Amino acid sequence: MPMNFDIKIAKKVDLEGVLKQLRRQGVANAWSIQDLTVWPNQSKFFYVQNSDQFSYLLISGHPASHGHPTLIANGNEDAVKSLFISAELHEPFVVRETPAHLLPVIEELYPDAKVFLEQRMDVSRNTYIPQHTGNARKLSGDDANYLAKFFGAPPQAAERFKGWLNGAKLFLGIFVEDRLAAIGSSMVSIPEAWNLVSIETHKDFRRRGLATEITSALVSHALEFTQIVTVTVVKSNLPAVHTYEKIGFDFAEDRIWVDNGTGSKP
Repeated sequence: MPMNFDIKIAKKVDLEGVLKQLRRQGVANAWSIQDLTVWPNQSKFFYVQNSDQFSYLLISGHPASHGHPTLIANGNEDAVKSLFISAELHEPFVVRETPAHLLPVIEELYPDAKVFLEQRMDVSRNTYIPQHTGNARKLSGDDANYLAKFFGAPPQAAERFKGWLNGAKLFLGIFVEDRLAAIGSSMVSIPEAWNLVSIETHKDFRRRGLATEITSALVSHALEFTQIVTVTVVKSNLPAVHTYEKIGFDFAEDRIWVDNGTGSKP
């Protein structure tokens, strides 16, 4: 028999209480905390709260999610199912940074969605093993031409990369012979945790340890501002998992990435 839940939509007046709840598990909810802190007016937050549970569905307000909704969910399975139904999602969307125990809910509601199994990995000041030698440097909007070339885009496309470079709290690059060879950046940068994304080595410079180098440099910088640094990686991407383990990252939580019709992937 379906369960009834008192579903609420967070408004500006509710945010202080919502953020207080999220910060009880600050590292696990870091993406949602950042979203509601930086883009509160653009985000939608559905939640169920009673004496023994706090469950939610966030529709991200991040500017990069405007092409299609990006969702994050957490909490009790029955409550999250009700939240998805209440949100009335009719267009293609992506679910990310969501605990794997909610996969049966997603599969029941969206049986045609494509699922990628991921894992969150964490490193702290106590477990960090430095692996960088100072080759990485901060990138800014002035480096947009290099970033466009890195992704194989024409020079005239450089302008659209400036927002990404200028918007990131931290964006590092490693250059080899005046070419951008490896990149990495931060997505979440709150006191509870920093999250690293877009760690990538250009195909011409792989197998040189550059991914390890730039990830270590990112962690070193992030740990000046937080106790925990996280990455989320597809579980089958063993080279990436091994790279992170060399720097001191440990498994923290199974997560899922779900593509419901957008054609994207992690």
